[in-house]
Amino acid sequence: MKNIVFLTTILLVFLPFCQGQSKEKNIKVDTVQLYFRTDFFNRNKEKADTIQLYFPLGIIDIDTTIPRACWREPHYSGILYTMKEPVIYTDTSHNEIYRFTWVRSRDHPIIIRIEKQGGKYMLYWKYRNWKYYDDVWNNPEKWLMIVKQKEVDENTWNEFKNLLSQSDFWNLVTTKNDGINFDGARWILEGKDDTRYHVVDRFSPHEKSKYYQCCDFLIKLTDLKIKNRNKY
Repeated sequence: MKNIVFLTTILLVFLPFCQGQSKEKNIKVDTVQLYFRTDFFNRNKEKADTIQLYFPLGIIDIDTTIPRACWREPHYSGILYTMKEPVIYTDTSHNEIYRFTWVRSRDHPIIIRIEKQGGKYMLYWKYRNWKYYDDVWNNPEKWLMIVKQKEVDENTWNEFKNLLSQSDFWNLVTTKNDGINFDGARWILEGKDDTRYHVVDRFSPHEKSKYYQCCDFLIKLTDLKIKNRNKY
């Protein structure tokens, strides 16, 4: 009898907790959407509702059962939105597009995009002179956005594509479990051609890695004068 009472007590104590865990698993999409619309950039619902996600939902933030872990997709999307970038994964043109988004903890973010437009090859790069992301959301209009572009030749395009191939870009997993890091940089590279889209997100990759060299090649194509020690 004592054993029955003991087991009943254990069940009554732990059953609600187990049920709560079960419910937590059923909020994947809702958690991302709720977090994105109400908790991103100072919890400003009016502004958050005007932004769209720049990546297929859940492709970067895989574990969406934890609200505070669902931060990368809206964070990156907010930067791309304020920089007036196109959404690549829904692009229906025949252009082949690659975009490097460099989100740095100690410096302003930089976006570099290279496109094959028919027989022409274009390079675009953008940055704003902000440092802290609260500035981006509170007063985006006051931060000057620098936008530059130039045409590159076919050899340059082919050199980039060769580096892309060496990095095995299309077969790399999108994210790795590198935790939440606040001192360093996210190196996000997207690619889109006529038949596929892919995105890779890495935290401060090693300078000898093929992925780093592929992204660094794009940095060197611009007129940005960034020393190697600042390419973290």
